[in-house]
Amino acid sequence: MNITPQEINIISDWNKKIINPTRLTLKFSNSRQGREMKSFCDNLSSILSKVEVYQEKADENDMPAIMVNDQLIYHAVPLGPELQPFLEAMLQRGQLTGSITAKLKSITFPTVIRLYIAPNCPRCPAVVSRIIPLSEANHQIKLYIIDGTMFHELAEKENVQSAPTVIFENFRWTGEVKIHELVDIITDRDPSNLSSETLKNIIHEGEASRVAKMMLDNKKIYPAFIDLLVHEKWPVRLGAMVVVEEIIENDPKLASEMIDPVLERFNSLNDQIKGDMIYIFGEAGTPETIAKLTIMLEGSPTDEIRTVALEAIECIKIRHGLS
Repeated sequence: MNITPQEINIISDWNKKIINPTRLTLKFSNSRQGREMKSFCDNLSSILSKVEVYQEKADENDMPAIMVNDQLIYHAVPLGPELQPFLEAMLQRGQLTGSITAKLKSITFPTVIRLYIAPNCPRCPAVVSRIIPLSEANHQIKLYIIDGTMFHELAEKENVQSAPTVIFENFRWTGEVKIHELVDIITDRDPSNLSSETLKNIIHEGEASRVAKMMLDNKKIYPAFIDLLVHEKWPVRLGAMVVVEEIIENDPKLASEMIDPVLERFNSLNDQIKGDMIYIFGEAGTPETIAKLTIMLEGSPTDEIRTVALEAIECIKIRHGLS
């Protein structure tokens, strides 16, 4: 994806508009997409004297990205019609009405919006320009702008068939997007309905305490959180267990409410996950949990599961002063 002379001229015109030093972050990889993003960033920084591009290697499982800031991430090369909205985003020139800004400032928990675009899409730049200011209005809002043709596997996974497509939780808009409608849905949602993917992203970014606080404040274990607690991948499960430990420390009764939902899935779990969950039972369990663990022992578990279950029972007895 080569930069054209016209695009070079457009970028050059911004030299006088960028007064303060500006930094972008390139999460690069050796993939075709990563190389194209690096080429764009190299051109950008060579033309714009006050723009510095900090480069760091993307994690193995992460897509390459151009980060305008922590709230605005491009999985795309913003050339052609997308160049102007990108340059405006660097200067945070977006505008929102006062009522929308006030509503957005009321958001107190992380919000993730994904906007799928396509090269030369006639409607995409206008939608990008209208949605970017949402991420500027509140640091809790994170916007991912994704080129669905560049990352077609992800687009197919999310059943994105046209551009622009905006996805927020279980809601999606295709074509023209009414910003006030999107904002209403974002601000009126029940945090207990957050998806497991959103919760996982929050924990992955080192915000396990934030997830714990959200559930502690709401006095409710979010249903999607159980998906993370019994996740097949250990790093995801470990992050969820860190959340559980904080809830146990602050509200043991609330923590015990995780036990029955986990038990409903227990037979479908492998022994490693079962062992981790039984450990949680021991830390969060009530005297009633002992009976449930005893039934588990009667079901001919493996020696390892039996050992962990007996330890969990003993832990509950000690904590509750039972003989």
